[in-house]
Amino acid sequence: MNRPARIGLTGGIGSGKTTVARIFEKLGVPVFYSDEYGKKAYADPEVQKAVRELLGPAAYGPDGNIDREYLRAQLFRDEELLARLEAIIHPWVRRQFALFCEEHRLHVYVINEAAILFEKGQDKAMDHVLLVTADREERIRRVMNRDGISRGDVEKRMALQESEESKILRAGTVIVNDEEATLDEKVFNIHKIFMAKNWGN
Repeated sequence: MNRPARIGLTGGIGSGKTTVARIFEKLGVPVFYSDEYGKKAYADPEVQKAVRELLGPAAYGPDGNIDREYLRAQLFRDEELLARLEAIIHPWVRRQFALFCEEHRLHVYVINEAAILFEKGQDKAMDHVLLVTADREERIRRVMNRDGISRGDVEKRMALQESEESKILRAGTVIVNDEEATLDEKVFNIHKIFMAKNWGN
């Protein structure tokens, strides 16, 4: 059965990966936003049941939505508990991506946009990985302006992600997001290559 090629799209915080994803969407490429599906997972009845069993009934508020403050408090510095929660959420997200690929099976390729593609080993399930990079100082400035947080907080977030150098070595294609004016052109050129490529699917 034919399926679209699966392109992983990732990049460090502030790199502009979501901007790149939006450009691909404008070109008609289906984009699966893993982080958004990770948030949606908590509304799934089976996930809710497993999360309540893991974290207690207080994990969900009276409105039935996940209590993110409670979640953060429970997971604070508890890596084992975080790993157990991820073992509930990540398989659900992977199943949704498989359904997404099936839904868009007539497309040449689809994109899976994920912040922690390499960190969680998701890159191994992709046919190709696109990495968006940008100057470190520019990334810090973008996130400070976007999220209204301090430089120190941005650097703490960066420290939780795999280094740019390591990601560059593992990526199939690297997009350097240095000038907004040329970003559309860079993405369009990659799109043309992907459309012409024989993915063998």
